[in-house]
Amino acid sequence: MIGRRTFLALTLTGALTLSACGASAPEEVSGANIVSRGYMVKTVNLSMTDTATINKGLYKENPELVTQLQTRLKAELVQKTRAVRGGNKPAIVSVKLTNVRIASAAGRALVAADTYLVGDVVVTDVAGNVLASQAGVRFEDKASKKTSTFNGIPIGALINTVTNAESASDEQRIARLSTGFTNEIVGWLGR
Repeated sequence: MIGRRTFLALTLTGALTLSACGASAPEEVSGANIVSRGYMVKTVNLSMTDTATINKGLYKENPELVTQLQTRLKAELVQKTRAVRGGNKPAIVSVKLTNVRIASAAGRALVAADTYLVGDVVVTDVAGNVLASQAGVRFEDKASKKTSTFNGIPIGALINTVTNAESASDEQRIARLSTGFTNEIVGWLGR
C-alpha cells in the first residue's frame, strides 16, 4: 500500500506531465522560405531611417561609423543573400534599418554599452508583389557585464573594462554588427 504523500506526489507528477504534453512550444517567427518557392535573391536594397542617435559625452556615437556600417552591411548582404537560391525566379530584398546604435569605444570599454541593429525586411518579386516581410529583425552585440566581487572589491567591473576594451575598436564593432545582422536575415530567408 502506498502512503498518502506518495499518492499525492504521483498524482501531481502525472498531472504536470500531461499538462506539459498539451502545452505548445513558443511560436517561432516564420521565415520567408523563398528557397522552396523557387526564388533567388537578385537585388538587395538597404536604407535607413533617421533614428541613429548621436549622443554627447561618454556615450557619443560617431556618424561616420554609421556610414561605414551601412557600406559594409550592404556589401555583406549582397554577397550572402545571393547564395540563398531555390530556383530562377528573381526576388528583391529590401532592408530598412529602423534603429542603429554604435556606442563609442570609451562607452563600450568603460560602461559596457551595447551596440545593436534593428531593421525591417521585405521580400518582393520583380512585379512588386510582397512574398514575405518581417519587422524588427534585431542583432545585438552585448558588452560584458559581470558583477562579481572579491572581498567587496568589484572585480567584475575590472574584468568588464578589460574584456570590452579588447573588442572596442570601430572595425570590430562594425564587423560584428554587420555579420550578425546579415546572418539573421539570411537565416530568415531560407527558413
